[in-house]
Amino acid sequence: MTTWDPALHSLLAFLNIAPIGIYFLVIGLINSHSRPLRLSSRTDFVALTSVLAPFVIWPIPALAAARQWTLLLAGLVLAAIAFWRLLPRPHAGWVIYNISEGRWRSALEAAARAAGIVGKWHGRTWQDAAGELSFSYTTFSQLRNVSVQIQADGGNVASHAERIGARLDAQFERMEQLPSASGALLLIVGILVTLFPVWLLGRHAHDVAQAVARLFG
Repeated sequence: MTTWDPALHSLLAFLNIAPIGIYFLVIGLINSHSRPLRLSSRTDFVALTSVLAPFVIWPIPALAAARQWTLLLAGLVLAAIAFWRLLPRPHAGWVIYNISEGRWRSALEAAARAAGIVGKWHGRTWQDAAGELSFSYTTFSQLRNVSVQIQADGGNVASHAERIGARLDAQFERMEQLPSASGALLLIVGILVTLFPVWLLGRHAHDVAQAVARLFG
């Protein structure tokens, strides 16, 4: 078996493209829901990494076929180190899906008031009156999400951020939104992207099974 084996390439294409299709499907379902969804930055990073991680496996067949186990192990260790260094720290921020910028800003203001915290906006940053807690955000309109970075000085202030987060979740539970056009579009894209590698793998199912057996047998 060579690294250019069409069956092996079909398997790699499936492992790389299918997670992306599933990701778009999930985002499309979230954006078709009537309520926003808040995730921690850490959880969102792990989910996104799981989608992109299969791209790392492209060199594996060549290294395995050449019995370069040391290089293979070194590559996996480097990938694990990079993941750990890039992993956001706990309580570093949130990613809120299925929400517009305007709704996010008004929701944060209401959540802060409900938590008894006074503050105001400075551009795209909300800061409390004491200057100890701030929420900065960026938007990705195509996916209808808002990425929030939290800056908190001290453990008590960090707990204030969690209180605001809990108030946000309570607001989101009461929100009623019409399904967005972007949600429907993402669902269609997800279905199409997922079907292609499934079709490609189906064409070479028998050859893929033999290629995997030869590779690791």
